[in-house]
Amino acid sequence: MRFEKNLPVFLEPEAYFDLVLYASFCPVEISGTGKLILEKEKIIISEIFIVSQVCSPFFTVWTTQGQIEIRDYLREKKEDFSNYAFWWHSHLAGKWWSELDFKMIKKFCSQPFVEQWVSLLYEKKTGEMIARIDLMQPKRKTFDAIIPRLTRLFRVEEFLSHQSRRGVQIQTEIENKVFLPGGMKLKFRRKNGRFFKAA
Repeated sequence: MRFEKNLPVFLEPEAYFDLVLYASFCPVEISGTGKLILEKEKIIISEIFIVSQVCSPFFTVWTTQGQIEIRDYLREKKEDFSNYAFWWHSHLAGKWWSELDFKMIKKFCSQPFVEQWVSLLYEKKTGEMIARIDLMQPKRKTFDAIIPRLTRLFRVEEFLSHQSRRGVQIQTEIENKVFLPGGMKLKFRRKNGRFFKAA
């Protein structure tokens, strides 16, 4: 996949639902990647997932294991890396790119095989999002992307159905792949629906 100009960024409803669930369940920042599809002058995010990472209320960084997970996933699916040149993450509050975010995006874009990169920020407090597109060729350009959010409208019942189907799986992924600084893991307490620190 390759594009050479600023394009609106849409999320498929199921990708959006997953994004909301990951951010809502996780008590700290969380991040991941997903699949990009170029379709009729727009970029569609068709899926969202997480990899192993170290997170706090102020940052989220993929571990070496997380990077290996992405590589293995692409090999297994026989996918081109350019379809996954995408980083999403959450902020507990604040709908703006932090200095750490800029450093992460610069790191992603500095990889020699990257021609374009899409970044998305989801603010947990308000549910609002911003996105940016970085183009490397023929000359480095950065755009604030238009993000209409969804490819179509959905009913609340759709989200609730998705949560009942995917909620436990997403909670388990967070337990297995999100580490706090120092290596401490999160554990989900089913009774009150919240995560707590676990050794």
